[in-house]
Amino acid sequence: DAPADPGAPPAPAQRAGLSADDQGEELVRVTPFELVVLGLNPWRGLAILGVGFALAQQFDLLDAGVVGRAWDFLTLAADEVQERGFWHALLVEVAVVFAFITLVLALSIGSVYLALYGFSLRRRGDEFVTECGLFTRHATTIKQQRVQFLSVQRPLFLRLFERSLVMVRTAGGQATGDNAGNTRKWLTPAILQERVEELVRAFLPRFALRGVEWHGLTRRAWLRMMVRAAMVAAVLHVPLVIWAPTRPLAPYSYIGLALAFGLLAHLQHRRIAWARTPDAFLVRDGVVHQRLAIVPLHRIQSVTAVANPFDRRHKMKRLAVDTAGSGLTHRAEVPYLQAEVADALVRDLCAAAEAALQGPPSPNGPASSEPDSSGPGRAAPLRQAAGSSTEPAANSGSPSAPAPPEARE
Repeated sequence: DAPADPGAPPAPAQRAGLSADDQGEELVRVTPFELVVLGLNPWRGLAILGVGFALAQQFDLLDAGVVGRAWDFLTLAADEVQERGFWHALLVEVAVVFAFITLVLALSIGSVYLALYGFSLRRRGDEFVTECGLFTRHATTIKQQRVQFLSVQRPLFLRLFERSLVMVRTAGGQATGDNAGNTRKWLTPAILQERVEELVRAFLPRFALRGVEWHGLTRRAWLRMMVRAAMVAAVLHVPLVIWAPTRPLAPYSYIGLALAFGLLAHLQHRRIAWARTPDAFLVRDGVVHQRLAIVPLHRIQSVTAVANPFDRRHKMKRLAVDTAGSGLTHRAEVPYLQAEVADALVRDLCAAAEAALQGPPSPNGPASSEPDSSGPGRAAPLRQAAGSSTEPAANSGSPSAPAPPEARE
């Protein structure tokens, strides 16, 4: 190995006086370039601008006099620009838009840099430790056996640079520092796509994406999604029909909206798929924001197949797999499944979860598929409920009771 640079700043663990053994193995370190890529999200910058204007209004920094003088100045500047000709005015408008976009992205990148500066992920035995923050350091310790759900996400701005973010949901954990819970969901905010499988394998040693048999949606599901896209386009098209000036363009605008939503539905149909491996249940979805849900079989707490009136008409169901750590932002759900396929998956996943809990740990399996019964990560035995749902067995006071409410958030 190359010798360490004596001029490089010490790692957070070194500054704390920890030995190399105490620091553990470093799995991920987010680079400054990756922090910039993470900051290429205009919505974060717009939110900061909105908060800034709200605070200024709250503390009377934007009184009527200040707003009036600013408006008069902008009006005079606009009139002067218009007098200098069309191209000059166009150039100034482009410069103003570019300056606004630059400001929004600078705010977003600055906030990411402050929150995630020096982000590192280390492994110490069965613990994963994350540290980040420029001024206030946030540290989180995650027990391997408490990880219930893994989410691999590829937003557009990360996908352009071959990066992904990995999040975990736990049934408990330990964090230090102010607002340390803010870092609990991050396993890593940025990692090369080619290293995602290696990172997930730290939790599921036999995990592999290569060779996985993905099961997509049927043609009937495609037809339903296309009909839904046409209905959404019709609803959004109503204002253009009501407003008289745009009424002559109504047929062409509807065709444009229908084609746009139809293309999105087609891409969603191609993207949505599920897979079943010996250790986990996988679900992928998303077009612009691609997501992969990884549910270890020994962490499954409930499997549900739901059919609304439209689903029943087409003999379809929506499958949902829940764990103690799955949340509302990303869950393992598969819509538009054929009813018989959904029912078979309910039975198969229920049986696989029971076998994973009761069977002896595999030498190549998870490090601790049978966690301490006193810990909050204990998954409850499954039982098949009426219909197409399985729920944890009720056993108040038993060590195998479901995880506490905090773990279900």
